[in-house]
Amino acid sequence: MIRIIPYSLEFCLIVTYIETRGDGATIHPWFWIICLFIRPMLVSVAFQYYLYLRPRIVVHAEALITQLVLEHSLRIWLVAEDRRRYPFTTTCGSVILSWGGGERR
Repeated sequence: MIRIIPYSLEFCLIVTYIETRGDGATIHPWFWIICLFIRPMLVSVAFQYYLYLRPRIVVHAEALITQLVLEHSLRIWLVAEDRRRYPFTTTCGSVILSWGGGERR
């Protein structure tokens, strides 16, 4: 599909130039013939760049998500560990309030 659509424009304009014998043409057919050869090359280069770039982006996104999940689980684990050690302690801003119990074994 990608290869059929671009060629139709160049062929149409070349045929129009031949039919009218170049009357009123601002762009000559050599330009459209060059476009016939350059456009597939540009499409190929763009697709190869996409294939090069996409796996890198996917790996970076997976690493980012993994890092966020692991940091969050570590934070939850540390909070749970503190609650096991000091069950009657709460934090209010930067002040730690403790009532009874001390350290639990």
